[in-house]
Amino acid sequence: MLDKIKIEERDIFNYVFYPDVIEQEKADIIIDSKEYNSIVELYNDIRNNLDKGMTTEQKKNIASKISAYKHQKIITLYPIKDEIKQSTSDVPILAAASPEKEPRVKTQSFIDEEKGFVIRLVRVGEKAKIYVFPIIYKGNKKICLTFHPSNQKHHITDINTPLDLANLAPIESISIEFE
Repeated sequence: MLDKIKIEERDIFNYVFYPDVIEQEKADIIIDSKEYNSIVELYNDIRNNLDKGMTTEQKKNIASKISAYKHQKIITLYPIKDEIKQSTSDVPILAAASPEKEPRVKTQSFIDEEKGFVIRLVRVGEKAKIYVFPIIYKGNKKICLTFHPSNQKHHITDINTPLDLANLAPIESISIEFE
């Protein structure tokens, strides 16, 4: 029966870092098999050295070598200058009746350094719509948008559907976190 149990990289990782979540049968196989000794030793060394001062670059380098570790990528988008020319109409405007004041439409665009995402913010009065346009990214994963500096978080389950918001605080940057 033990031969039918498959040991994955995640099992070895959990064996060292989270021993209470691994099935006992898998833990026994990892303990008894010499095949996993070097990987277990690597993870033990990492765990034992976690409290020693490591630079962010060292941590990223180690994380990239561990296939079971999924670094949560956060993409930050910054505003870009919108250069949309206002169209002028050849139709004369008559001054006889004052039109009702409609809410002003304000737009703002955000893009990340890698140009992988564009986010378009369209404000009409107190209401706002957030459109997320993936340029490089393929897929329809759930994401979490964080608006800075207010740190408001909003979860999107379908990036093809705009996010409707009201009374949105000014935004200096937006972070995208994959869920």
